Amino acid sequence: MKSTLMYLETKTKYFFHKLTHDEKGGAELVATLVIIGIVLVLAFVFRDQIAKLVGDLWNSLVRGENASGTQSSIVATWGSASSK
Repeated sequence: MKSTLMYLETKTKYFFHKLTHDEKGGAELVATLVIIGIVLVLAFVFRDQIAKLVGDLWNSLVRGENASGTQSSIVATWGSASSK
């Protein structure tokens, strides 16, 4: 009988110890989920602008130019902007 009570006491202590220490990670999980939610909402709101940006970047990488000219004109534009 005494060993059974000691066993139950140990199990109860372990349960409460585990319960209190496992809850510490809950705040980080909630914060991560909130941040992911905010990013998804922003991506949904600005989906057209993001799609245009990604398309323009992809086209400039594939063709080596942007919509307004060749790669050399981009470098010339950057050079004149940095000298101002």
